[in-house]
Amino acid sequence: MCHAVIRGSGTLIALRLLIGAAESGFTQIGMFYMSTLYPKYDVGVRVGMFTGMYSVARTFAGVLAYGLLKISSPSIHGWQVVFLFEGAITVFLGILTFFILPKNLSTAWFLTAEERAHAIRRMEIDLAGTQEEGDIGSTSVVKRDFIDVAKDWKKLLVVVCNITTVLPVTAFTTFLPLIVQGMGYSGIQATLMSVPPFVVGTVGLLVIVWLSDHFKERSMHTVGGMCLGIIGCIVMATSINTQLRYGFAHVCMAGVFVGGPLLAVWLAGNTPWKGTRSVMMGIIGWSNIAGVIARQIFKSKYAPR
Repeated sequence: MCHAVIRGSGTLIALRLLIGAAESGFTQIGMFYMSTLYPKYDVGVRVGMFTGMYSVARTFAGVLAYGLLKISSPSIHGWQVVFLFEGAITVFLGILTFFILPKNLSTAWFLTAEERAHAIRRMEIDLAGTQEEGDIGSTSVVKRDFIDVAKDWKKLLVVVCNITTVLPVTAFTTFLPLIVQGMGYSGIQATLMSVPPFVVGTVGLLVIVWLSDHFKERSMHTVGGMCLGIIGCIVMATSINTQLRYGFAHVCMAGVFVGGPLLAVWLAGNTPWKGTRSVMMGIIGWSNIAGVIARQIFKSKYAPR
């Protein structure tokens, strides 16, 4: 909301840094939280819905911004209305969820005693045979958890993979309207034309993560989704047909959103100790570096000529 009253670049940079620091762990905390509430082959679609809200937000943001930018007066500009409206919604929902979300299954106030017992028992069955069995409610982090993550090169390698899967997501969610402009659209029309690919991306994400849960398999679904993204990117980069490029933008978006959530739930499912899992989810947050990379490879000098 403070963006609505900025008067200089220094204030803008300071606000962006504060937002980045505040939201840096949001996705990872959400993924870890859901992994403590659902069995490993039920959590994929939930995490998919959670991360899919980014593309839904982009979908509605384009339409919402189109309407809000029309609101302008001598005392307030349309862009200020956008920041005030969207910021107020975020603050309200943040406060609301603080009081609604339970700490764990045993404090889920919206479940009956029988339903809570069933949910806890379901997690015990899912964790049967691990050292965490019978300790469903504990989320304490100890020194051993950091050591377990640091010495397991396989988990750290997945973090590198996650950076590469998040890179196209960051690039497209940030620059898709500009990419659409390069296809011949302009201004608000380009913003509106960027909405359908995000819709297709959300649907593709939910379908693939549901199939992954249903077939109890992660790797091939992750690779399959990323292959869709690669195919879409290749056609968009090489074709001179505007309609074909725009069509394959939908194909690309249907695949690129899949990698991040599936890699996260794959790691969570293979890390039964909650403390180690929370550290691992935090390290996955290093994939935010993809945002820096995306901005370095998408420069005006690389624009179509």
